[in-house]
Amino acid sequence: MRLQKTFTSKKGYKGGRGKTVYMQIGIWRQGRKIHITAPEEDFIHTTVTDKKSSIRYHSSLYNMLKKLLGKYGCWE
Repeated sequence: MRLQKTFTSKKGYKGGRGKTVYMQIGIWRQGRKIHITAPEEDFIHTTVTDKKSSIRYHSSLYNMLKKLLGKYGCWE
């Protein structure tokens, strides 16, 4: 993965208003969890799941990431 520094959005960007940060992330599936990492800063790492009883449950984010992984052949 090629790392790039994060940057602040251009002023006047609709919705961003100069306070949006863009960064590269890595996502992958492991069992029922989707891992999300950002190796910048302090190496952010978290997970999201579709299991309702989990503190990491977030159905809409899970489904968006699942769709993205599927689009690139990373969901089997």
